[in-house]
Amino acid sequence: METQLYNINDICQSYKIENTFILELSNYGLIEIQYIESQPYLNEEHLSKIERFYTWHHELDLNFPALDVVDQLLEKINVLQERVRILNNK
Repeated sequence: METQLYNINDICQSYKIENTFILELSNYGLIEIQYIESQPYLNEEHLSKIERFYTWHHELDLNFPALDVVDQLLEKINVLQERVRILNNK
């Protein structure tokens, strides 16, 4: 199944966020921007991440390095929860 790509400018207008926010997320490796004919696009899987990061950034006042740390910790928790689930099913 093919994933949908969204133009960053359209995302920013839709979510009412600045382009620089998305560019900073990319600079910290939190999302990946794809360029098609010099236009920046995001994979649809990154949309929920952008919402989450935006909320953390504005409501919890987390800076970009903190967003990266929290994201990595949550990913590790998910991996560990999956391992526990698998072990419990054996």
